[in-house]
Amino acid sequence: MKNVLVNYVGDVAIKLCMHGESDMEILETIFDQFNHGSGQEHPLFLEKKVRSLSVHDLVRVDDKWYQCESVGWNLVTDEYVDSLERLVVTHPSFKEEGPWYALQQVMWDVKVNDRNKLIES
Repeated sequence: MKNVLVNYVGDVAIKLCMHGESDMEILETIFDQFNHGSGQEHPLFLEKKVRSLSVHDLVRVDDKWYQCESVGWNLVTDEYVDSLERLVVTHPSFKEEGPWYALQQVMWDVKVNDRNKLIES
């Protein structure tokens, strides 16, 4: 049994416990369970009425953070997660457009390919 945290950056975090052989198996299950129309929606996903999990969202499995990519997942550090959270909630678009839009803007601003700049910010 592993502790999982589905983190919608700047918005809500959902805690749950899951069985799985590997972190990747759990992440793929989470992706299915936290997407509308998958037919496998997790009860907490439906109860919290959150948007579907998407690119740049974060999931922690035990003590490791992963960021959702257009294909697969990328392992990231605690410092990266803290910096991303801070940049999203302080982004000018956060209050007007919402956390998901601010997250997309922050990721665009750091050009996704140079994520080390996120930690240096």
